[in-house]
Amino acid sequence: MQLPDFSKISVDVILLGALAFFTLLYLLYFFISYGKLAFFKAAELKETQLPPVSVIICARNELKNLRQFLPEILNQDYPQYQVVVVNDCSWDESSRYLEEMEDAHFNLKVITINEQEKYQHGKKFALTLGIKGAAYEKLIFTDADCVPSSNQWLKKMAASFSVNKEIVIGYGAYQKQSGFLNKWIRFDTAQNGLLFLSRALKGKAYMGVGRNMGYLKSLFFRNKGFASHNHLLSGDDDLFVNETANSNNVGVCLSDDAFTISKPKETIKDWIRQKRRHMSSGKYYKSGDKSMIGL
Repeated sequence: MQLPDFSKISVDVILLGALAFFTLLYLLYFFISYGKLAFFKAAELKETQLPPVSVIICARNELKNLRQFLPEILNQDYPQYQVVVVNDCSWDESSRYLEEMEDAHFNLKVITINEQEKYQHGKKFALTLGIKGAAYEKLIFTDADCVPSSNQWLKKMAASFSVNKEIVIGYGAYQKQSGFLNKWIRFDTAQNGLLFLSRALKGKAYMGVGRNMGYLKSLFFRNKGFASHNHLLSGDDDLFVNETANSNNVGVCLSDDAFTISKPKETIKDWIRQKRRHMSSGKYYKSGDKSMIGL
């Protein structure tokens, strides 16, 4: 009769125990990190309590996207709002289309920037002009290639400007398409969203996405706009939040009626280029935020 190999059994038991321990540790990490996000419920405001807001969109040669998505922005179910489109040196037919839309919609304001050879500028300059031209204190930002998930987008985002909240962070998703790259882009976006939205709910906001966020006009000017990182091409969204957020002044909007949906990149090369641009501002985050993200 062959005796059992107790040394092998003990090793198997140890490995199984280690696996169970680290699995429980990982689940505990997820619960601590994302539990508040999973059970978060936003406050609802009555329509009479909703503040007037200005939506700001910067567009450069975005005629196709403006035709497709701008009507969705202009048809929000909201009592009082303005849409400011900054036509940033476009050389397509954007100007003509925006003029027609401005004539047809009383709440649309178009600001046009003309190209100047001696003065090159980035998106931050266009955003600054849009903010200066906005009629209202509360500002909501999105991009020309984004569409709200519903006509309740503005209501949900604006309702997050509750007492003492100067910044509102929303979620910017990507369109569902076929192929592995699209799945990866949506997975990566969801992972990032889990992290920055969870941190915001804990009073430790470190970034937002320009596809779906908002802040007060007075906060922008009190912070001297993008002055501290104006030399960088990126950072109009995440660096601004990283610089101005504190433990009390950030609201989070998680309603699926308030997502924005963008067109994803269609080639790995384009996605890597976009990802590098997004990540290039990370080294300018506060040291504590960089350590947290690295961990």
